[in-house]
Formats: sequence, C-alpha cells, structure tokens
Amino acid sequence: MTDSALLDSGGRILTFHLPPYDFGSTSCPTAGCGNLGSMVAASGTDSAVTNFPIRDGVPPVPVRGTLHYSGLTGVPDTLTAYFSEPVVVGTDTSGWIAWGAKVPGSMGNPLRQYPVTLDSTGRVATFLVDTFVVPVPGDGIRMDIPGNGGLLDSSGNGASDTAAWGPLLLGPVPPHLGLVPYQTVRKWNGQAPPATEPAIQIFVQGGQGGGPWKTLDGSAPSDTSQMLLVLFQMNGPTDAAVYVYDNSGVFVAYQSLGAVKQAYLDGAIQTDSRGNYEVLVGWNGKATRGMAPSGVYLIRMVGWRTVGNRPYIEQKLLHLGWIVR
Repeated sequence: MTDSALLDSGGRILTFHLPPYDFGSTSCPTAGCGNLGSMVAASGTDSAVTNFPIRDGVPPVPVRGTLHYSGLTGVPDTLTAYFSEPVVVGTDTSGWIAWGAKVPGSMGNPLRQYPVTLDSTGRVATFLVDTFVVPVPGDGIRMDIPGNGGLLDSSGNGASDTAAWGPLLLGPVPPHLGLVPYQTVRKWNGQAPPATEPAIQIFVQGGQGGGPWKTLDGSAPSDTSQMLLVLFQMNGPTDAAVYVYDNSGVFVAYQSLGAVKQAYLDGAIQTDSRGNYEVLVGWNGKATRGMAPSGVYLIRMVGWRTVGNRPYIEQKLLHLGWIVR
C-alpha cells in the first residue's frame, strides 16, 4: 500500500488510495476508534509509533429490509429495516427511510406519516405501511436525509443525497378471498332465461373498482337485471368454486372458477399493484329442476392456493333473497 501512495510536490503529504469498506461497515469497532490510526517515525534503526483516533464520519445505512404482506384489505403490511449500526432519531419521525429503484443519487419514496417503532438496540425499525407502498422485485431501501427528519448515528452522521441503497426482500402475498353482496335481494320478473344460458355466469373487470364488467372472452355481459349478483375479491392465481344452496341446505347450482384462474395466468385479467382483482358472479335463478322458488339462498365460495410450501384454503358464505313475482 505504501508503494502506491502519492507524494505531494512539497514532499510532505502522502495520499493513500484505500479499498472501500465492506457494505454495512459504517461504525467503529466495539473498542472504539481511539487507536485505529498509527504513525511510524523512523530514523536509521530507530523508530517510534504514535497512535491516533480515527473520526467516524460515515453515516449509517440499511443493510437490508423485508416487506411482509398482510393479504387482507385494510390491514397494513409490515416493512422492517435493519441498520448497519445503532441509530437515533433526528429532528422528527416523518422521514426515516425511503424505498424505490436502487439508482445512485435517487432520493426514492420516503416512508412518511406511517406508524414506526425502533427496537431497543437502535438497529431495527418496523413500519406499518399501506397499499401505496408498492415496491417491485429489485427495489431497495435507503436512509432519508436528515433534512427530512432522518436518522443519525451516535456521532451525528446522517445520510446525504448519495446514500447507499440496501436490498429489500419482498415476502409472499397471502391469498385473499372476499365476498360482498352486490344486492341483498333480487326480484325475478318471471321471464325465463335462455335455455342455453348457464345458471351461474362470471364477469371480470380491470383491478378493484376499475373498468366495465365483461365476460371472460371479453364480450359485454348479458342482461344482469334478473340475476342475483355477488362480488368476489381475489388475488393471484386462485382455484375457486361457487355453490348455491336453498335455505334447507339443498344443492341448487355450481360453477367452477377455473377459467378465471387460467385467464389470470394468461394475463387476460388486469389487476392492481397487489394482484387484486374482482369477479362478479350472477345466478339467474336456474335450479336443478326448473326455476328456483322464492326464498333465502346460501351463496358459498371456496378458494384454495399454495404459496411457497404452505397451502391456504378459505370459505365465504352469504345469505341472499330471491323473490318470484
């Protein structure tokens, strides 16, 4: 290393080009920085060693982050950040870290106004975040700058605009199954549906609450004014089936949603950033023997999927009214 040092024109200053620190090495060792530096003076066969402290001027960095999805609408996800050294809160808690594409010099998207806790070691922060935090594989996290209320180390070092990015690991998204009545009662006007029309029909749209309803082949739906409608909310390629029973538990109708799963895998169903989509299911009153009489009917949906090596199965039930005029 001495051979590669550069000497200034006055012959009094040596400049050494040091290799970078390992990622995450931002603080002094446990013993402190008091004797990290040393200077050797030599004359002939005599030499003297003088130790001196090294000032800690390196800000902390997040060495990694993890995002765990709740999978439930209205329940926040959990983002955990692990820091290279203990940190303390700067001016406030409104901007500790940011997430986004790992572009050098990018400020990212600050995690502001989210509930956050810092553990007793000062090295782990846990944020509860909503669905507006939508990182994609390959994104990372970085420290927010102190001017935004960021975190500091014990020496008062804070991140700059060029702060280092750490990796952000995205956990699996648990399956979600929701069942919402489109209307609680349907009055049938007595006009029988076409003989070729199935008892249960399926309609989809782009994402939650966006785009017109359409059939799986992309065409406009038939008249739904005489159908009992329910809204299924799902995410990911889920196997599912719909059953209709009368109030005594007698089977009335059935429809597999296997075609919905295949449409999802084929990219024919547009989803939101979390993979959520909605399926509108309509029952036209057909039963195993003619049209169903007036009464209360049970709509049952069963969905199942395996994420990683963990199987999930969920069932939803609704009681709805069918009135024959």
